[in-house]
Amino acid sequence: MFTFSGFCQYFNNRYEFEGNPDGALSVLESNGKYIAAGSMRDSANNKAIAIIQLDQNGNEQIIKKYYPFDNHFLFAGSNKALINNITGGYTMTGSVWDTTGNVNVYLLFFDVFLDTTRFSEIDLGLNETAFQCKQTLDSGYIIVGNQESSGNYDVLLIKTDSVGSLEWFQTYGGIGAELGFSVDITSDKGYIIGAYTNSMGNGDYDSYVLKVDSLGSVQWEKTFGTSEFEGSTYVKELSDSNFIVATAIEKYQIGSYAQHKIRLLKLDTAGYVIWDREFGTARYGAGCADVIELESGDLIVAGQTTDPTGSSPIGNGFPEGVILKVNSDGDSLWWRKVEYFSTENAQNYLRAITPTSDGGFVGAGFIMPGTGDTGTQDMWVFKLDSCGCLESLCDSVCAGVTGINNLKLEKGDFKIYPNPATNGFNIQLSSIESNTSIVLYNQLGIKTKEVTTTEEITIVDVSNLSTGIYFVQVTNGVSVIGSRKIVIQR
Repeated sequence: MFTFSGFCQYFNNRYEFEGNPDGALSVLESNGKYIAAGSMRDSANNKAIAIIQLDQNGNEQIIKKYYPFDNHFLFAGSNKALINNITGGYTMTGSVWDTTGNVNVYLLFFDVFLDTTRFSEIDLGLNETAFQCKQTLDSGYIIVGNQESSGNYDVLLIKTDSVGSLEWFQTYGGIGAELGFSVDITSDKGYIIGAYTNSMGNGDYDSYVLKVDSLGSVQWEKTFGTSEFEGSTYVKELSDSNFIVATAIEKYQIGSYAQHKIRLLKLDTAGYVIWDREFGTARYGAGCADVIELESGDLIVAGQTTDPTGSSPIGNGFPEGVILKVNSDGDSLWWRKVEYFSTENAQNYLRAITPTSDGGFVGAGFIMPGTGDTGTQDMWVFKLDSCGCLESLCDSVCAGVTGINNLKLEKGDFKIYPNPATNGFNIQLSSIESNTSIVLYNQLGIKTKEVTTTEEITIVDVSNLSTGIYFVQVTNGVSVIGSRKIVIQR
């Protein structure tokens, strides 16, 4: 049975590699385990990849580090730099630097035991860095980052085959600087890119969103921002085929410190704004780091703000993580501060969030000790319940963990879970009509499975389908009741 339980395990832990600075930038759940990865530095000042497997209680099970070769530094990408791949292992992207200053993109492959199976370096002749990757329908990879030449930066999009060999690449930008932070695969087999720009828009660095086709040719591009610096931009295609943009907006300055709010925009398929919302109190360093869509259509955003208490000069602040939940109309449902250290001068950086099979969330980042704390900069991983709580019933309105079967469905609605799925998923219908069918289509629009049902909850077996993105459509024989996107991962 592919069901959620109402039980949630909590933890809030730091993890140390060789007593030197390190941190997590990506986290995912796989086969009941949590995998976090990021960068580390050893006693010889080598920069390497750190990857760790945790059980559901946050206990360390496997810890590995990886150096490609001598005299090279290896840096992890950002959130979603580490992903599940179709072999059952993991793939990670980032940047490799040699001692002469050359910088290239890489894909690093791990098996289920976190041992490396392949390192693929992509040299495009200039300096390139990578932030995110996704596995494509043909088992290859799409990578987003930036390319630098003589101080000018452009957004970089790279397509590879399944082993990391280059198939094509495209760059995007103007006479200034454009940096790419996120990429998602869209239902029309193209890509949506989140970036920022100071060549276009209203001035300084504005949020920059590009929609491109399957070969990287631009279909449309939009900028969002003021005349001031806006910050990193993360995008995702939603189940209704529209897009969510997670970024920041500058509201004012205190001295030389810009005060930002977290900003979410929902765009239609042509890039026009459906709604535009701001959240939280304006703070120095506030912004987004990750965004996910839940089966309900609600959104979870991982971000950053600062606590100005005790900071100097005025307008500065000490970083702390925030997680917020909003509904599909952009209305705030809850806001949580998350931190490992709560001492004076401590810094808590949240970089990634992922939903878990028990209905909660696992987050990751890095922490820096404050007054009276011990240690150095360390990897940080924590587990929350469905209300974003680190302990049961922290919110009496949200009321702790809610099992998926207790969620109310409106007429004509349906939910699928878990998502991503491995070998099967549940589909819960609000009502059953005669001739109700569940149909799956791949990204090419080819029907891959059809199931008829007379049950409110139906288990759909997808063990014979390849990994990738699929579209679930429910029909009553006459019309389409609704559709959802599901990811099959193994």
